[in-house]
Amino acid sequence: MSNNRPVQTLRDGSLKASIWLNETRDGGSFYSTQFGKTYEDPKTGELKDSNSFSGTDLLRLSELARKAYAFEGKLRVEGRQSSNEAERPRGRSHSRNHER
Repeated sequence: MSNNRPVQTLRDGSLKASIWLNETRDGGSFYSTQFGKTYEDPKTGELKDSNSFSGTDLLRLSELARKAYAFEGKLRVEGRQSSNEAERPRGRSHSRNHER
């Protein structure tokens, strides 16, 4: 992972989807999503995360996965647009045919 913080964290109550930007060795990048459930440890009162979900969590988890999928798609499109803008030549375009 490129840093220690997710790009975005989506939540539905105690459930969360953390979206991470990962960099590849060849300079590319991709997104991954980690799902979790936050709970309070009854012994210490400390908040902890688990990747185990009950049956009643599954429908909410599937909707959270759908939102994470859509958000990742938006990030990919924005990334492509940024890349395309960076590759565009600046100044006057010479691709037009001018007839005289």
